[in-house]
Amino acid sequence: MKKSIFGCEEQRFGIRKYSVGVASVLIASVLVMGGQTVAADDVVSADAISTELVTDVQEESENSSAISESNVQADVTTEDENTEAVTSDETDEQAVSQVANENQPEETADVAKEEQVEESNATETSEAREVESNENEVVTINVAQASKNVQTNQARVFEESKIPVTANSLPNQGYYTYTKQTEVKNTPKASAPVAFYANVGDRIFYDQVLSEDGYQWISYKSYSGQRRYAAIQKLTPTVVQKLSGSINIQNVSSQGFEVLVTNVSDPEGVKAVKVPVWTDKNDQDDIIWYDGVKQTNGDYKVIVKTAEHKGETGNYNVHLYYLEQSGKMQGIEGKKVTVPEKTTGAQNIPEQGSYTFNEVVEVKNEPKMSAPTEFTFEKGFKLGYYDKVLEADNHQWISYVSYGGVRRYIPIATLKTQAPTGKVDIQNHANGDFDVIVSDVSDSNGIKAVKVPVWTVKNDQDDIIWYDAVKQSDGTYKVNVKLSEHKNERGDYNVHLYYQEPDGKMRGVLGTKTTVAEAKASVTGKVDIKNHANGDFDVIVSNVSDSNGIKAVKVPVWTVKNDQDDIIWYDGVKQSDGTYKVNVKLSEHKNERGDYNVHLYYQEPDGKMRGVLGTKTTVEAPKTSVTGKVDIKNHANGDFDVIVSDVSDSNGIKAVKVPVWTVKNDQDDIIWYDAVKQSDGTYKVSVKLSEHKNERGDYNVHLYYQETDGKMRGVLGTKTTVAEAKLSGQLAITNQSPQGFDVIISEVSNPNGVKTVKVPVWSTQGGQDDIIWYNATKQNDGTYKVAVNVKDHKNNSGEYNVHLYYEQNDGSLKGVSATRTTVEAPKAQPAPAMPQSGTYVFTSPKEVKSQPKVSAPTEFTLDKGYQIRYDQAFSADGHQWISYVSYGGLRRYVLIN
Repeated sequence: MKKSIFGCEEQRFGIRKYSVGVASVLIASVLVMGGQTVAADDVVSADAISTELVTDVQEESENSSAISESNVQADVTTEDENTEAVTSDETDEQAVSQVANENQPEETADVAKEEQVEESNATETSEAREVESNENEVVTINVAQASKNVQTNQARVFEESKIPVTANSLPNQGYYTYTKQTEVKNTPKASAPVAFYANVGDRIFYDQVLSEDGYQWISYKSYSGQRRYAAIQKLTPTVVQKLSGSINIQNVSSQGFEVLVTNVSDPEGVKAVKVPVWTDKNDQDDIIWYDGVKQTNGDYKVIVKTAEHKGETGNYNVHLYYLEQSGKMQGIEGKKVTVPEKTTGAQNIPEQGSYTFNEVVEVKNEPKMSAPTEFTFEKGFKLGYYDKVLEADNHQWISYVSYGGVRRYIPIATLKTQAPTGKVDIQNHANGDFDVIVSDVSDSNGIKAVKVPVWTVKNDQDDIIWYDAVKQSDGTYKVNVKLSEHKNERGDYNVHLYYQEPDGKMRGVLGTKTTVAEAKASVTGKVDIKNHANGDFDVIVSNVSDSNGIKAVKVPVWTVKNDQDDIIWYDGVKQSDGTYKVNVKLSEHKNERGDYNVHLYYQEPDGKMRGVLGTKTTVEAPKTSVTGKVDIKNHANGDFDVIVSDVSDSNGIKAVKVPVWTVKNDQDDIIWYDAVKQSDGTYKVSVKLSEHKNERGDYNVHLYYQETDGKMRGVLGTKTTVAEAKLSGQLAITNQSPQGFDVIISEVSNPNGVKTVKVPVWSTQGGQDDIIWYNATKQNDGTYKVAVNVKDHKNNSGEYNVHLYYEQNDGSLKGVSATRTTVEAPKAQPAPAMPQSGTYVFTSPKEVKSQPKVSAPTEFTLDKGYQIRYDQAFSADGHQWISYVSYGGLRRYVLIN
């Protein structure tokens, strides 16, 4: 490059320019240092310099420019750069500027730049050759590894492609003529105050060019030494091409798919679009580097056929690379697509051609059965040309482009997909954990993830975990199940297999079970008992070990008596010699003596309790002197008395306690009786069957002394039998008189219980028109009594019938016995003579009725001593009556005899 430029330099410049160059230097010095007064800081009018002088200077500068090749080249470059800033009339003036600055370092820099460019081109050519030589070895690139760097590379490129700004190129110093009125400031900021304005045509010599605050500025120093700044143009952003590209997957079927690459851009240039494609199976054994075919709209297209990838279905990897102009490969992005399993039902037709329909078909604008139907083709219609065959939405489609440029889709067959396959193998570990190995994995709809839910049979699904199986190098999937994540439970585990398909749906494949055997733990332990004189004792645990670990040593202790009503779980306290100790106090076990159960457990780190051993120890009762005798006195009705005699206790007696309960139903009716001391020194307890559910049979009767310190000391126990009740009952008639009689019922007994004693009574006269069912009242001596008044039976005399019934516990009536008695009629007594009206004082309580009949209801009763005024006296219904009118105007009748 330098050769071509500098090789002609000798022909371009004459010797005259060398002599003129010397003169031009002198003239430039005079111009700069002339010292003439100028207004507005160094701004010089374009007319201030003679055109003739400038012309001469230009000629001289041309001669001086031939001094060196580098100087000439620098001048030429400067002229080209400044053509925009200087008008056509200023050409000579620019020459002066160039001569004045010909010794600046800029000239050397320009030559150096050319040398660097030439070297750079040589380097790029070398790199290009290297890339070209390696172009046939592209497949050796590790795409899987390179794809990881795609995002990083993109971030780097985007960072480097931040939008720069451009400005018109000006020399670092020189003359500048203002093309418009311009603000001059003391700082290069748009917000800085304006010092003054430069007018159109004003010309200055500047010594700095800078870009600040969104503007390009020139700067110079005024005669006063003040640095001035003028914004000559606003900087405009230049859009830098970015690295971009998008992968779009189209027309996926079991036969393959299409890759459309859009938004293709690379600041380094795109020589070729490369699309490596391979399946997940067996790493990259089927990788193919496709060359994208450029479309009319600038996109690139690749057609992928499964037949070229060993006919495999499932996950396919699709990556995008650009082969740049330099020969470098630039990774852009990567995607995955799931190719469905081969389907049945598809027609074997060419990829393009004509087609005759054998039924009415719907024409749509997209390959979806849910898409609207645009119109239909009738059976027998022949489509002249289709250019695509694809599978989508479980159908086979053909596609064509209409005359209006619209792509149409027609379903011609319904596809049937194969059922998913999968096999599960369980590999158990010694510690109870296990691995789930899933093989033969396939799903015609594609597989996004292999899911393995696992849970124990125990407690439903409270420990279920949905595991994501991890793909292994051999193509199988693996899940590691730890018991610690399932509450450390052992026994049956459910293991199911699901495939998550690309659309997110879960598809169940199979289910199985595996059994985690109970762990065989190795435990040791020894228990020694040390009894104390007061009955307390220590438990010493030695040789403590458990292969599963020990969190705590537990010692449950309880008496044999009354099951485990006094059980206490003690924590063994570790001693300095490595043993564990528990101190057992009788006071914490109801002060009971006798046999004690002592068991040993280890609480393991997971919280489980492991039983080790069990033993017994006997706490002897203290030798005390107690005496007592119990006698039972049974009553005919089943009740009985307990008589306690010979009562003594060397520890003192605070109370005599007699617990009594039936053998039936354990102790559900137990009553602790306080025996009452009798005058003869004995103690007595009366036991009523009614307080023990009226149960008969064997009764337990025990004797305890509550000692002075509150402790209960058992003395003895015995039994008594309450015979089963027989149906019995005796009727006796007493206190007979013309007015009535009493009925006494004794020996009342019934095996079904007696809820109420019923006594129906009626006179033989008139049948049972006067029958009354009396409820007998229990007397203190245990008998029952009924008082019968003849006035309640129409004052009938003669024979009366008396029957006995028991209302049983279930509410039914049971007939027991019957008798009869005779009531003598009262002897007639002449009625005492008394006035027909007057005052009457009652000598006994009298019933007041509304009619002069004995059977009439009693309205109320007048007590003895009560006095009334009557206005009638007469006999009626076999009795003597008096009558009066009440304050309320009612006629009342009183039977006085």
